[in-house]
Amino acid sequence: MIMYEKFEQWPGLNLVEQLRFMAERFPGRPAIVHNGQQMSYKEFDVQTDMLASAILQKGVSKGSVIASFFELGPQQFMSLFGILKAGCAYVALDTSYPAERLSYILNDSGTKMLLTNHKNIAQAKELGHDIDIINTDLPGIDVPAQKVDIQGSDLCSIIYTSGSTGTPKGTWFDHRALAHFAWRYSRICEISEHDRVGYFVSVSFSAHAMPMLGALMNGAALVLFNLRKDHLSSFRDWLLHEKISIALMIPSVLRNFSATLMPEHQFPHLRMVLAGGESLYRADVDKLLPHLSNSATILHMLASTEAYITCAFPIKKGDLLVSNNLPVGWDVSDMKTWVIDENGEPCEPGKTGELWIESDFLSGGYWNDKNLNKEHFLPAGTNRSFPVFRSGDIGYKQADGTLMLLGRKDNMVKLRGYRIDLREIESVLLDMPETREVAVLPKEDTQGSKHLIAYVVIRDGYPFDESRMKLAVLRMLPDYMVPAFVIQLPDLPKTYSGKIDFQHIPDPDWHVIEKQSNILPPVTDTEIKLAEIIVRMLDVTPVGKNHSIIQLARDSLKLFVALDEIEKAFGKKLNIDAILAAPTIESIARWIDEE
Repeated sequence: MIMYEKFEQWPGLNLVEQLRFMAERFPGRPAIVHNGQQMSYKEFDVQTDMLASAILQKGVSKGSVIASFFELGPQQFMSLFGILKAGCAYVALDTSYPAERLSYILNDSGTKMLLTNHKNIAQAKELGHDIDIINTDLPGIDVPAQKVDIQGSDLCSIIYTSGSTGTPKGTWFDHRALAHFAWRYSRICEISEHDRVGYFVSVSFSAHAMPMLGALMNGAALVLFNLRKDHLSSFRDWLLHEKISIALMIPSVLRNFSATLMPEHQFPHLRMVLAGGESLYRADVDKLLPHLSNSATILHMLASTEAYITCAFPIKKGDLLVSNNLPVGWDVSDMKTWVIDENGEPCEPGKTGELWIESDFLSGGYWNDKNLNKEHFLPAGTNRSFPVFRSGDIGYKQADGTLMLLGRKDNMVKLRGYRIDLREIESVLLDMPETREVAVLPKEDTQGSKHLIAYVVIRDGYPFDESRMKLAVLRMLPDYMVPAFVIQLPDLPKTYSGKIDFQHIPDPDWHVIEKQSNILPPVTDTEIKLAEIIVRMLDVTPVGKNHSIIQLARDSLKLFVALDEIEKAFGKKLNIDAILAAPTIESIARWIDEE
């Protein structure tokens, strides 16, 4: 490992100093690789020095906020390090974002200058801000290098993510915190100059710092791929062709990528796949590991915009995974996680509480939001050696110290008095061979009653069977966890960062049963009597002989009450396994008549 290789503890180098060290040590090695072209570390260092000098010539003072506005390519990363070398802080803007969002970020951050190129200059000017714009494609950038003394406490970057109020929320870092993240991330992944690190996230996503710093702080190659424009099958071929050794994939990307793989697809160079930001399940690991080498690692991690990587859980072939839900692992260097109860006291292992993260290397807080800072960031005090970030995540520690996450504090689901971990339901559905993606959400019907709704994306070539999916949950989990509806979607909506966008998942059609046109009326006396019981007990109509009672039951409790009523009406003890295996009115009636 190259970055800080002689240090067991963080030595304090900032990102600019470390980049210069890499340029001196590996001047000819590729720093950025894109579309078959590459830029060496020496070229990258020289170009970013000149860009920093061009910024300083404009009279921008140290500590100013400067925006970067480029499409994916070497200029994107040159601009970020040019800004840092000028002693300024960067705000990375994604050119595909709506103008209204971009304008808000520029206003809220107090941006003094914007860097862009010929391709994006027109769009940059239309953002309507009275700020200086530097077109880095124009002559005049080739100016003598100037060096600025950078301190660890200097502002380094502001990352904007989606806020609960609907407007973007800025999180800021100083050089000390971001450099420490680069150090601990490099240690976890054991990154060296021989690695080729894949980059395919939005530069506005906080996770962009993982591959960017993981590569450039260690003399490795940062290899770029446009995941938005190119198909996942191209991504598969790119990983092979470019011999990518480290790849960060949020679980929804990992899941869709795995769906493109055939048994013959093998990735011998891919030694580290990092997954975080969403729930990762055993089924996800089981589908990807066969395509990796025996020495490869899938690293499930806890990472956030406010703290970056905090916990890590390595998984290799042959490891015994006892649960469908996977731990996010153990605390990494200089990061301490606590599970805190409602009284503010640490929880015993196995007891659920809110996750607090204690560290001297957290984000500085939320930009221009004192109230949110007061709610989530606590200073060091009598009982705390370092500042604390109250994450709002709910989880518990296992006996071995690994952390298990259950979801967000403000999104925990309570149904019929039970606290429900939606990830358990998602895990069962993802374990089915036909399922590519899953999201389970609580939704309120037109009467205000809350129900669980599962949304699934089905793999090509597989049929969609709602009853089969509800039955799978019923066989594995308590009946109160069975979704009222399982709804097929062509794709799950995604946020700007590529995560599942829960706010834009549609509500179910609560009257879908009534609207069905292919209903076959019950014929035999038993079918008619059964249908009458189902209408009365499940409060649905009309009911046909081809209807599945599992599909009709929006409330699993009512389903079992209905089955009990059927037993009483026909004077027979039902074979529940046989009934659930063939749950249509016609099949149940035939079973009753035969018995």
